[in-house]
Amino acid sequence: MNKNVLIVIILIFNYSYSQETVTKEVFEKSEINILSTEIIDTSIANSRAALQFKFIDYSDNEIKFYEAELAKDEFVSVTNYKYFFGAIGSISIMTVPFKIRSKNEQGYITAKADVKNIGVYLPLALKESKRYWLDNSTSTHKFSIGFLIAPMAQELNDKNTSDYFQNSESSYSAFMLSTSVAITYTYNNLTFALIPVGFDFGLDDAGKEWDNHANYWTGFGIGVDTKLFGF
Repeated sequence: MNKNVLIVIILIFNYSYSQETVTKEVFEKSEINILSTEIIDTSIANSRAALQFKFIDYSDNEIKFYEAELAKDEFVSVTNYKYFFGAIGSISIMTVPFKIRSKNEQGYITAKADVKNIGVYLPLALKESKRYWLDNSTSTHKFSIGFLIAPMAQELNDKNTSDYFQNSESSYSAFMLSTSVAITYTYNNLTFALIPVGFDFGLDDAGKEWDNHANYWTGFGIGVDTKLFGF
């Protein structure tokens, strides 16, 4: 059942019932969905206050409450782990501005910097920690590993295709596909990626003669979470 539908059903059935307040241990160990937060007590000594969480506990599909006593600079962190289809919901649009390639036939290690290859990052395993602050603001921290897939254009000529064209004046921009494994950190909607290994593939006959076709590279990426665009 869709989680949004489940939430609505739970809210309807729990509307007229008193709710349970749980301990910190239960709150931290349960699979939950935070519905709202509210400052309920600002009279606690030493500049502390109580932040109340209203949440759904998926272990029994009940609405429950948790109260955390916090100072101004403290927060409550809620961590979730997602895998495969659950993790893919946190995709990012990403570019790889810098690549270091493996040695070519001449023994050179080459590097390239640009922001033309914009692709889609698909996480396969994700740790997401959402921090709730006393002023009701939130911040999100995500760590993940997954795949980056991006279309790319590469200028081909005799110099980088081992004289494929047999004409020093001939060249064209070939459509190619870039793939890589990425390890990422996302703060709110901004994603940073370390790419330990990637491969670029030419898709036509000339592209397959490109010096870097199917050779590994390493680099780093930067991107934005698609939630920034509302999806």
